[in-house]
Amino acid sequence: MHSTNSLPHVTSAVLFSLFVGALLWLPVVQSAEPDYSEEDHILVGLEAVYESGLYHGQDGYVYPDFYLHGRQGDFFAEGQTIGYDMFVGPRASLSIAMTRDDTFLDVSSIDSEHKELFYGIEDRKRAIETGLIYKYRSRVALVTFEYFKDYFDAHKGLRTVTRITRPIPNNQGLQIEPSLFVEYHSEEFNSYYYRVTRAENKVAARQAFGVLSNTTLRRYRKDIRDEYQPGNSAHWGVDVRVLYPYSDRLSITGYFSFMDITGPVFRSPLVEDRKYYQSKIGLAYTF
Repeated sequence: MHSTNSLPHVTSAVLFSLFVGALLWLPVVQSAEPDYSEEDHILVGLEAVYESGLYHGQDGYVYPDFYLHGRQGDFFAEGQTIGYDMFVGPRASLSIAMTRDDTFLDVSSIDSEHKELFYGIEDRKRAIETGLIYKYRSRVALVTFEYFKDYFDAHKGLRTVTRITRPIPNNQGLQIEPSLFVEYHSEEFNSYYYRVTRAENKVAARQAFGVLSNTTLRRYRKDIRDEYQPGNSAHWGVDVRVLYPYSDRLSITGYFSFMDITGPVFRSPLVEDRKYYQSKIGLAYTF
């Protein structure tokens, strides 16, 4: 069964949301229009990523990942997204882009107590996606709409992100960019990561009881895991990206995000948590 959220868990999420909201909107009444200009540069970094984990039996875990931030004419990079500006106007721009999404399932990360729940379930890969990014540079914040679809060998679905970012001005070189966002996942996306099929339950029943029959299949479905087909979903979240120049070429990077997971995903028998946290810290070098 899904565990209920503890009061400290909910409180921390609310407090962080209020904190990021304050970072976004308090400077609006105190400062001029954000400076959206960007000089050509290439910054490459390595970050330690902490994931809170959504799946049952998946405690928080850490893994290394790379980080890019750059601009060379109409080409740009941000995080694990690379793109090309097709159109740039006084305030709006439209770009084509390719990105590597963060969502994945490594079955080996599930603790031994919950292994039976994941019988018959294979690893779900991170998707390489292509799509479009629209940006509108308003006088108070950057409004971004991202559309990405997997055309390769993962979920074959699509996701969109609508984001409002307010860069915080700082004369010491410290860059702080908090944002509010809504992320949409299509049914195909959710099916790949959170669906449970009858075929998977047949494999699981055989593995759990040593033999597959109508009786063992019914028992596995009743006592351990039933089939599930999710629909599409939308999740809101807040995040903040920090870049601190330690020297002329070396920088410290940081990131923290919170996302609220809604019903179509949370109702999956594989999913335990409704609150998803991700944090990153690393070092980057500017060429």
